[in-house]
Amino acid sequence: MSIQESAIAYHDQGYNCAQSVLAALQEETGLDENTAKRIAAGFGGGVRCGEICGSITGAVMAFGLAADQAAATAMTKQMTQSFRAEFGCLRCQELVAKNGGKGHCAHMIAWGAQRAEEILAENKVKE
Repeated sequence: MSIQESAIAYHDQGYNCAQSVLAALQEETGLDENTAKRIAAGFGGGVRCGEICGSITGAVMAFGLAADQAAATAMTKQMTQSFRAEFGCLRCQELVAKNGGKGHCAHMIAWGAQRAEEILAENKVKE
């Protein structure tokens, strides 16, 4: 199963966007599925207030788990720049409004998981 398929499968089971992305990145983070879903529970819906998309926050949590602070910061900048270039903004509320409702979230979740996996691979930190 691809990273995109994995993220969508979590979302289809009722998990929010942040949970779906973080849980899909288990191999890259070493975090178990249950812990990933628990950690990211409050981050869906733009931290439950329409702010930054959970697809981004799930990825950012993965970056923090997989790298040191400097590398995680650089990866976060890559993710937010890529996401903004792809979707036009970072705010959940705006993304949902401009894309006709939450049905479009699956695309952002799949894209976010894939892009996070790519960023992690591009920035492999030597231990």
